[in-house]
Amino acid sequence: MLPATLAAVLLTLLAVRPHLGVPLNDDFSYAHTARALAESGRIVYNGWASPMLWPQAAYGALLIKAFGFSYTALAASGIVLAALATATMYALARACGAGPAPAALATATLTLNPIFLGVTPSFMTDVPSLFLLLAALLALVKALQPGEAGDTRLDPKRFALSVVLGLVAGSNRQIVWVAYFGALVTLIWLLPRQRRLVAPAAVLVLVIALALSRWFGDYPYTVPTSVGQGLLVLVGYTNVAVMFIYKVANMMGLFSLPMGLLAMDKRRWRSLAFGVLLLLCLVPIFYPLGTKVALLGRDYRLTAYGQYFTSRGVVVGGVSGFENRPTIFPPLIITACVVLGAVGVAVTGIVLLDWWRGLRRTGSQARTLPDVATSAVAVASLASVAASLPWFAIMNIFDRYLLLYLPGLLVLFARAASERPMTKTRIAAAATLLAVQWVTGYGTVAEYMNYTRARAALYERLLASGNAPREVDGGFEFNADTQVREGGHMNNILVRNPPDAYKEGAAARNVQYEPQYFTVLDARG
Repeated sequence: MLPATLAAVLLTLLAVRPHLGVPLNDDFSYAHTARALAESGRIVYNGWASPMLWPQAAYGALLIKAFGFSYTALAASGIVLAALATATMYALARACGAGPAPAALATATLTLNPIFLGVTPSFMTDVPSLFLLLAALLALVKALQPGEAGDTRLDPKRFALSVVLGLVAGSNRQIVWVAYFGALVTLIWLLPRQRRLVAPAAVLVLVIALALSRWFGDYPYTVPTSVGQGLLVLVGYTNVAVMFIYKVANMMGLFSLPMGLLAMDKRRWRSLAFGVLLLLCLVPIFYPLGTKVALLGRDYRLTAYGQYFTSRGVVVGGVSGFENRPTIFPPLIITACVVLGAVGVAVTGIVLLDWWRGLRRTGSQARTLPDVATSAVAVASLASVAASLPWFAIMNIFDRYLLLYLPGLLVLFARAASERPMTKTRIAAAATLLAVQWVTGYGTVAEYMNYTRARAALYERLLASGNAPREVDGGFEFNADTQVREGGHMNNILVRNPPDAYKEGAAARNVQYEPQYFTVLDARG
């Protein structure tokens, strides 16, 4: 089952001809941090990155030393890590007690969707961080061993390895620390006899995460995360905040639904609890409550939201920004997406409720190793989602974030599906939804590659005609690459700028989208 899933992922990625040699989305920032590390031996941020990026900068620097600075080589590393993430996800589901078929379907649900496929052929942090998270959780699950009294214990050496991997994973994307810490707290609760081992490890992870986050927040040209601002929005503009949080939940429901169909007990489809929950999940779609805010000047009604999978196109960046692209999906398809997302949210709620009830009814001595493992992995996903709510409330929502939130839920679904017979009807429905996601994923990433390839060709033609890079508006990715190459950093007021680094009121006259960030393009004036 794993070879087929792995082959599907790799063949899909290779079929779109991902070797572009140009930056995609935000990877210009991460690539130049890796370049600076290769050239100077120091971590240097450039006014765009909120991830800490240590592991990724390290292997990126090695690639740059070996092949020179090349977006093609850096993007190829994303495809390699996609293969590793696919294999690790399958191994994690199997280690948590899922059967081969549910484990493979859970893996395919994670890796054959438009978001994973779209973000993979780049140097973005999402797939590398996903692989590191999965590796840390797999090591943690492998550390669980059957005890002599029929309970579950922890192997100290394997557990120590998992803690190290958890710390390393969080040093790439800080939210992974939250996920790993949530898994440790779950073990403290479920394995009371192992608390002397787990509790100090949890404290260690928390202290190191807070210390490094504090260091990162004070380092030049880093993007701080304002949790306080998000909380204020939650209080002051609750209706907007809730709608944006629901956008995330709806997208998670959409992409987890193929496994959710297999995970929920068939009797629950006719239950009152599911009916009520589904109704509540549909309300924000058809009756958005006060989502038009004059202060913000926009109508935040629910749509199929995202960058890699969105009702307004499937490519990132561009000359005028992704929000100005024409709608490519007809209204019926958009509505179908968000309705399916609502069904997925309701299904997820019922499966989580049944999981919680099962844990509460089972005593600590009766909990099996797969029970403990699945619970730790599921809470890892839930903890990271909960910690991100203030971030979502201030409208910082990008669908690629979902890649770090879905694995634990998909493992839980795979385990639940392995414990009950799967009817042909539900298998067919799940397979159909998964196939639609896969085909859509191929189409979106192919469009993204072709669009970027065309822009790159035009950009190179303009340069060959004698225009300097700083004189050409090449769209967000090309402009940002030029800005960092020639200016050293973005002109971003929101980051930790050294004195006199930010040019207030500066704007590039040739740039249509966010001209204040690309002041180096205004050099002719």
